[in-house]
Amino acid sequence: MKIVVLLLSLCTMSAATTAFLTTYPGGVASPPKSLVGRWEHTFPKGVWVWTIRPNGTFTLTSKGKTFANGQYRVQNGIYQMNDANCNVNYQGRYRFAFFAKDSLRFSVVEDTCQARRAGTDGTGWKHLADAK
Repeated sequence: MKIVVLLLSLCTMSAATTAFLTTYPGGVASPPKSLVGRWEHTFPKGVWVWTIRPNGTFTLTSKGKTFANGQYRVQNGIYQMNDANCNVNYQGRYRFAFFAKDSLRFSVVEDTCQARRAGTDGTGWKHLADAK
């Protein structure tokens, strides 16, 4: 009986681990579902929309113009991103926190790209819609 319970426990843990480590193209662990979507922030020079897709890509637009495209991954609660504007070989690393049902804030862990850091660190983003 103890062996059956142990085997069932191991199977359950294995299934839970597999679900937690689900990957998308590129073999990166899936982002939290609540992070994926379209997010909006109003800067002094206008409204920006950050689209975070479930496939590990993001786009940053304002007034219909794309300003950044890149890739990201979430690992150990850290959002890591890179884009051509800041050299694709350098990643910005940010903690993220949901501070309301539809709001998200990023805090820098490490980022050598000053422009990306200025637009991300401490900024609050309001959820607009799910991304496709």
